[in-house]
Amino acid sequence: FGLLALRMLQTSLRYGVCSESAFGFAAYGFLMIKVFDDIKNADRFGEIAMHLLKIFTANKCSCEVILIVYGLIKPLVEHLHKCTKMLEYSYELGMQSGKTFFAMMSLVQQYRIRFLMGENLV
Repeated sequence: FGLLALRMLQTSLRYGVCSESAFGFAAYGFLMIKVFDDIKNADRFGEIAMHLLKIFTANKCSCEVILIVYGLIKPLVEHLHKCTKMLEYSYELGMQSGKTFFAMMSLVQQYRIRFLMGENLV
C-alpha cells in the first residue's frame, strides 16, 4: 500500500494530476500519520485530495478518497460530527457506484467514530 501511494504521488508530481491522483494524495496523507506521526502535513495532503475531487467532478475513486480522508485523517483534526456526515456520503457513493467494499468500510468507520463520540448506536 505504501509503495503504491508513493508511486502514485510521484507520477502525479512528475506528469501532472488526473482524477485518480486524489487517491494517491489521500493515501500519502494516511502514510504521513502512520509512518511519521505528522498529522499537520497529513491533513494538508487530505485537503489536496479533497480539492482534486472537486476539480475532477466525475471521479471514479471518490468513495475511497473520502473514506481515507474523513475516516483516517480528519478525525484527528476536525470535529467528529463532520467526519460522520462525510462518511455517510462516502457510503452512498460507494453503493451507487457498486464499490460495496469501500461503502461498507465507510459505514464501519462512521459507526466507529459515532461509538467514540458516545452516541447510541441502536
